[in-house]
Amino acid sequence: MPENEQVALGPFLLDLAKGTLSREGELITLRARSFALLCHLAQQPGRVATKDELLDAVWPGLTVTENSLTQAVRDIRLALGDEAGTLLRTIPRRGYLLDPPRIPADLPCLSALPRIAVLPFQDPAGPAERRPLLDALAEAIAGGLGKFRTLAVLARQSAFAAAAEARGDPMQAGRRLGADYVVEGTAWPTQAGLSVTLSLTTVADGRAIWNERYDLGTADILSLQDIVPRRIVQRLALSLETDGQMRAVHLPPERLTAFDHLARGLSFLRSYAIGANDAARDHFSRAIAVDPNFGLAYCFYAFADLAAHDYGLAPKAVKTAARAKAEHGLTLAPDEAAAWRIVAYFRAMTGDFAAAEVAALRAIALNPCYAEALFEMAFVSLIRGRHRDCLDWLARAEEIDPLFPSHYEIIRSEALYYLGQYDDAVNSLLTLPRLSLRQHSRLAACYAQLGAREAALDTLARAEKLAPGWDHIERVSAGFVCENPADLAHLVDGIRKALAFRGPA
Repeated sequence: MPENEQVALGPFLLDLAKGTLSREGELITLRARSFALLCHLAQQPGRVATKDELLDAVWPGLTVTENSLTQAVRDIRLALGDEAGTLLRTIPRRGYLLDPPRIPADLPCLSALPRIAVLPFQDPAGPAERRPLLDALAEAIAGGLGKFRTLAVLARQSAFAAAAEARGDPMQAGRRLGADYVVEGTAWPTQAGLSVTLSLTTVADGRAIWNERYDLGTADILSLQDIVPRRIVQRLALSLETDGQMRAVHLPPERLTAFDHLARGLSFLRSYAIGANDAARDHFSRAIAVDPNFGLAYCFYAFADLAAHDYGLAPKAVKTAARAKAEHGLTLAPDEAAAWRIVAYFRAMTGDFAAAEVAALRAIALNPCYAEALFEMAFVSLIRGRHRDCLDWLARAEEIDPLFPSHYEIIRSEALYYLGQYDDAVNSLLTLPRLSLRQHSRLAACYAQLGAREAALDTLARAEKLAPGWDHIERVSAGFVCENPADLAHLVDGIRKALAFRGPA
């Protein structure tokens, strides 16, 4: 009998104590004999069970043929999506063997990761029948956080048991679990439905890192497994990452782990300060030196390298080398959504468009709560010429991350331009804190397509002041990546119209 009464069968969970088979909380129906057969095999995973043994265990005292056993095996495989028989294996002339997936060797060392516990939500004024709803929300958040492989999310059963022992003291529950952080929630009824206040707190000193209130209408409550948990998860993950970066900044160099170096590198990479990309590369390089199998460090090093060379304007050799490093990182972290997201970007930037889309979709499949993966799919859709799809993917990302970063507006403005929505493209560009030279070129093109002569000339003049002699058409074309040549022609057309406002040279 396995020590754990819950057996993971790929995405399925077999609970031997409860007598249930489920996938992501949804119960899977099996006939009684088929379920009994699955339970018998699950109690001795990795061991061949003979046909006679299985017939005696599942049909005791009955005379049945092997056809009954074969049908039960077929039922199990169908329920588990295992038609190929890789999970429930047939051992010729002997019997059957249940072979659950082993834990991947590339899983990060949990002791080096921030440990977080999602505690059951408090509901002081709520009826007992609302308890399962709130427990489902807590479980959805824990499950979503678990998909961010830079966190170690403690098991729901342990978190709920520790909370019960602590009798309402979240810090005591956190210490009992050895957690670094706890997520707490309190629910209150409202006229429209339910209000939930969430907080993220450090266990060591009780410091509040993040808190936010969510007002859930009836429709939101009925779809707790969808957008509300994803939005919560995105905010929690960002807060945890930021706290990790701050912690790493204050550690002496000799105590920095590979994860600490990654956190510092990300802090620099996202600061956009002068010299930040070089500092980020240094920390990612140090992370690799500490742990040569740290796949994410390779991926982010590659991204920082391209950023240091101005992304699309980077020489071909730089793009090729950076992609190779990112692809190597992916081989070390094949279950990490962030690795797939970065590889999607590099494949797109090197013209491997179909492979880029495959990678972006894989990132989303691995972590639907990862807004940057949704953004990457928006970017891939843009350069593949599917401009409305780009806007749809951006909208999905913004549902999860309402306080989205400014780079969302960059590709939104491009998609709107190609759709001929020039006013909206202008508004999108003008929300950016500052415009790059190529964004000045695009803004001038938008104004030109609108016939706004003075605005176009003013934009060109500002670009000239920033970089005298800037060749708008040549530089935009040099850094432009697209599958559909008509998109580049459309953009160049707008730039030519803007330049024509200047009159003869």
